[in-house]
Amino acid sequence: MSKSGHVFHLSIAVLVSLLLIFAVALDARAMIVKQSLSDIVLQSQDVVHGVVSGVHSYPDGDLIRTSVELQTIETLAGEPADTVSFEVLGGELDQLGLWVEDSPRFHVGEQVVVFLRDHRDFPLVGRIQGKLSVTDGQVREYGVSIDLLTSAVDDALAGNPLNYLPQPTFYNPPPGCDNADPPSKGCHYEYEGYHWSLSNPTRQDYRYNENNPNISGEGGQINSASPTWSLFHSGAAWEISDNGTTTVNDYTSNNTNEVFFGYLDLKSGTLAMVMAWYNPQTGIIAECDMGINLQYSWSTGCAAGKYDVRTIALHEFGHFLLLGDIYDDSYDDHVMYGYGWPGECDHDLACGDRDGVQQIYGLYSGPDDDDDDDVIDDDDDDTSDDRADDCRIVCDRISTCSLGSDIGFATMGECLDTCENFKQTVVDCILGADTCTEIASCVGLDEGSTRSSDSSDDSSSCGI
Repeated sequence: MSKSGHVFHLSIAVLVSLLLIFAVALDARAMIVKQSLSDIVLQSQDVVHGVVSGVHSYPDGDLIRTSVELQTIETLAGEPADTVSFEVLGGELDQLGLWVEDSPRFHVGEQVVVFLRDHRDFPLVGRIQGKLSVTDGQVREYGVSIDLLTSAVDDALAGNPLNYLPQPTFYNPPPGCDNADPPSKGCHYEYEGYHWSLSNPTRQDYRYNENNPNISGEGGQINSASPTWSLFHSGAAWEISDNGTTTVNDYTSNNTNEVFFGYLDLKSGTLAMVMAWYNPQTGIIAECDMGINLQYSWSTGCAAGKYDVRTIALHEFGHFLLLGDIYDDSYDDHVMYGYGWPGECDHDLACGDRDGVQQIYGLYSGPDDDDDDDVIDDDDDDTSDDRADDCRIVCDRISTCSLGSDIGFATMGECLDTCENFKQTVVDCILGADTCTEIASCVGLDEGSTRSSDSSDDSSSCGI
């Protein structure tokens, strides 16, 4: 059983239901299923227009939950009540905060319409789609009056079409940005304002659980996604790579970043979800966990009717940076765009994605001039820490260019374990390379070929 407060729940009934669920192709992407207002209304037990009168966060095991209370203005569907209360995942305590992807924020005094059901972890139907903001009688997400939205709820309950409503654009601004304008056109990113401790470059690793019983090779797809955000592709002073496997299959605050498959509530429309623990006083991230929902059908090769593991993981690793989702259709080419579809393959960053990671961590321009802060140390007496830093970049680049198997490494971990035996000339060559072709040359390969048989003693070869 899951630990108290955790959101993945295993049961025989869930396993049986997968046979039916996997046959359904829903319009979704890395986070939530895109649902129409009619779908949301028909799944709701209560639809309430009200004012937020109370918000209180409290600890629950490894998690933080936030209770929300509304003073009712009007009950649009369900049983009328003067007040309505529910909980959302995430929140802040004095020294600890928990950010949860697609979990709506609520602030005392704001006027909202909420679409509710009886579920502790995901009471809002469609996650962020289950909260609408009302200002001066206008529903922001739809750009219509509250009166027209009320009529639309009535029509949805009656089974009438809602083709008179425009497509919504959802926002979930971080604290202090409650009145943020909709994004402008072009390149765009959303940022939650938290970051990892900075260095040159900033580095993190993660462990992954290959526990999807319906596919094989999911770990390789996850590990192919993460380097796309790293300096070799993004140009930012940021590196992330795998550090081996784990058996963890739930969100756990254990000072280790983890990626795993598990069962999330299907009606919430959640395909995958990142949770991030951080210090509210400093804004420093302590840990990120990524859960991928087994209640959907997955593929490791962009198969029709299934969700691509690498595409979804690439988006979710953007949340490890605390980049937020974008729900404006103008940015449907961005990795951080909030919707998608089965069979979609999106393995490259768009301009807004690069802008985001570069804005947070800056551009990587090579090692600092200060010897005390060098990321790369060319001296013959490299310390173990210097070599470890170099090896992270070297192995990340080898993995990104899919050269590991040609050299003899099956995983990033195997590369890191033996990197201390690499010749320094090879390490320096890879660190200075700009393309995969150059990296292949550094290790004595023509890109995509097998390793040269006579390269073991050549100073220009791999040296391993």
